[in-house]
Amino acid sequence: MLGAVSVVAVAAMLAGCGGGDSSTTATGGAGTSATGTQNAALDEARTSLDQLRAPVQFKAPGPAFDAGGLTGKTVYAIVPGLSFPFVQSVVQGEKEAAEALGMNLVAVDSRGQVGTASGLIDQAVSRKAAAIILQSVPAEALAAPLKEAARAGIPIIELTARDPQAPPASLEQLGIKGIVSFCYTCAARQMASVVATDSGGKANTVLVGSPDLATTGPMLKAFTEEYTRLCPGCKLATKQVQLVQWNTQLPSLTSSVLKSDPDVNYMVPLYDAMEPSMAPSVARTGKAGNVKFVSYNATLPVMQALKRKDMVLADIGSPLVWLGWGAIDQTARILSGKPPVESENLPNRLFDASNIDSLDLSKPEEAWYGPADFRTEYKKLWGQN
Repeated sequence: MLGAVSVVAVAAMLAGCGGGDSSTTATGGAGTSATGTQNAALDEARTSLDQLRAPVQFKAPGPAFDAGGLTGKTVYAIVPGLSFPFVQSVVQGEKEAAEALGMNLVAVDSRGQVGTASGLIDQAVSRKAAAIILQSVPAEALAAPLKEAARAGIPIIELTARDPQAPPASLEQLGIKGIVSFCYTCAARQMASVVATDSGGKANTVLVGSPDLATTGPMLKAFTEEYTRLCPGCKLATKQVQLVQWNTQLPSLTSSVLKSDPDVNYMVPLYDAMEPSMAPSVARTGKAGNVKFVSYNATLPVMQALKRKDMVLADIGSPLVWLGWGAIDQTARILSGKPPVESENLPNRLFDASNIDSLDLSKPEEAWYGPADFRTEYKKLWGQN
């Protein structure tokens, strides 16, 4: 069985980015005032989720600029797994946007491993790349090769390793010139809201992250804080599996958790690519009618499961091809001598039973988010329209 610890202890542990497992039973006060406060919080969460279900809008990340001098430049994109649909969609966007600017995009796979990423940075330096986009591997773990790239005059753009922001001084010292990302902690809080509002205060949730992805620690912390705020009588256990072990370890982890606690009724893998390795184990343990999945990324396999009502309650997504265009926008600004933007304003959308049937999943994933034409809008910013 998973041991129980205090909510405060769990929150403190999750403040870091490291791995580890934990469990907590959150308990709240029984008074009328506490109940009224919780009900008000749940009503507010429902309103926010209603807004999150709506089609998204394009909001310019910064001023227009002349991006006409980038023809022939090569950008290296170091990605954490070319076999994952999430990564494939991002790379598609990067290639489209780079081509629109006359640049070449070379995508290479770190598999989320620091050692591999280090070698790929060295490769980009030796091949005189104009810029490096480093995805999902924490820059702090790559200080030596990043500094070498900076000495070679190659700017590094960090992608999906933390929430949108200007690079802090610690990253600037490593040569990180810009950050492009979704608001991961926003998505984590939104997932917690989905579980809390759906459960009626009776959630027994297993939250699964990956200790080698830099976004995991902040997401676990944000989910835990929002979950315990909205659902103080609910149970929460956290587990972590390294990226390279998802296919081999997630099935057995899922089975083990359900055998040790048969009352689990929500599974929350932080990343969509985890769900296909977990769902079959839920079915094999006979819990397919009792366990609901809530996840993040809105990749096709999980969206298809949502549409066929196969254990998926909700999937929160951000437009992945749009992210690729945002990465190139930030890169182009930096290569053109313009200030980087703090955020590419990449939106989230909630997909669930209320809107999934209105979507044609055979269409490109960006169509799922509504009519916003981010390609045309970016080209306008670059002086092409």
